[in-house]
Amino acid sequence: MNKISAGKLKVVKILHLIVISMWVGSGLCLGFVSWLGSTLMKSEVHSVYLLMKALDTYLIMPLVIGTLITGLIFGIFTKWGFFKHRWITVKWIVLIIQIVIGSRILAPSIQQNASGVLTNVAFLQNQFMIHIASSVQFVLLLFVISISVLKPWKKIETLNPSKPQSGM
Repeated sequence: MNKISAGKLKVVKILHLIVISMWVGSGLCLGFVSWLGSTLMKSEVHSVYLLMKALDTYLIMPLVIGTLITGLIFGIFTKWGFFKHRWITVKWIVLIIQIVIGSRILAPSIQQNASGVLTNVAFLQNQFMIHIASSVQFVLLLFVISISVLKPWKKIETLNPSKPQSGM
């Protein structure tokens, strides 16, 4: 495995922290605007959904891609790998879940409501899905940040029959 220099690793770490921080902030804003949109008059709601569409398309999606790319760099070019530690594996699983939630539930619901050509029932269903999905996304982001700091699970080790196993 090719390693990157300590200086380049610091740059990648800084970029990773910036994009994930911006993703958290953007997700929080999207969720807030979503809840705000449910309290406004009908004439104002379309503008709120256009704002949400812009946040999702031009800010959140690129930040997710940036998180994915910097995570891949860490996995490929550092000692951390992808599956060496359980907490890293969990982070990858959660990232994949977030990408699915964002691309299959959140983005389509926002797009449909921003189009403004929905029946009242479809609009309200989309609005409900946006509230739930944005809340789940935010909680998952906080979870990933927490396990990145706490690193709660031990390193995955190959079973060695000569070494006694503890705590099973």
